This record gives sequence, structure tokens and C-alpha cells, in this order.
Amino acid sequence: MGATGGARKQEGSEHVKPTGSARPLPVARKPASWCFRLYVADLTSRAMQTMKDLDEFCRAHLPAGYHFKVVDALKHPRQARADQIVALPTLIRLSPAPTRRVIGDLSDTAKVLAGLDVRPNEKEPGRGT
Repeated sequence: MGATGGARKQEGSEHVKPTGSARPLPVARKPASWCFRLYVADLTSRAMQTMKDLDEFCRAHLPAGYHFKVVDALKHPRQARADQIVALPTLIRLSPAPTRRVIGDLSDTAKVLAGLDVRPNEKEPGRGT
């Protein structure tokens, strides 16, 4: 603790705790630039391959950052209905807006690029290289 009484970052912590404060304050963290929801039917080998294809696609084409949540439509049918899922697998781009969808196999990179409106190796949402 310094004599200045300023905030200090705790080693290995996700919070900054001002001196004398009982509650830690969250550290401002840049959110993922791209956010997706992937609907699958159970964790079958096909679903696992789809998740792998999505991860490889994101690593190759979205260096600004990404996050995706996998939802088992069989275990969460209300959420699937709310998102109007009619076929599986379905990938929904939640952000950046507007929402976009790709239904089916994600191994065809050109199809996924077009379906998600992503330019190859896009650095930031909405800005090509």
C-alpha cells in the first residue's frame, strides 16, 4: 500500500480495490468485439465439430476478439423458441448489430463469412482491412 492512498491492483485479481474500501470495484475490461450464440442438438460429434469449426473461423477471421455461447436446444427449448430456432445447428451473431444467422454446417468459410457479414481478417466490427 502506498503512502498516496490511491487505488491498487491486487495481483491475480479481476478487481481494483481502493484503499479503505470494503467493496472491490470491477476493472474496466474491453468486451469481445463479436458475440455469438450457437444452438446445437445435444453434444454429439456433429455438434462438437460445429463448435470446433466456429472456434477456428473466429481465430482466423476475428482477431479483434470474440465470444460464443453454446446452447443445447433440446435442454433449453424455451430459449430456442425465443430465438426462433427452426433448424440445428444455428449460429446467431448477437453483436455487432444487426443480428445475423447461419444455419447448418460451419465448415464452409465463404458461406460463414457471407452469412455473418464478416470481411476476411476483419480487425474491428464494421471495418475491413
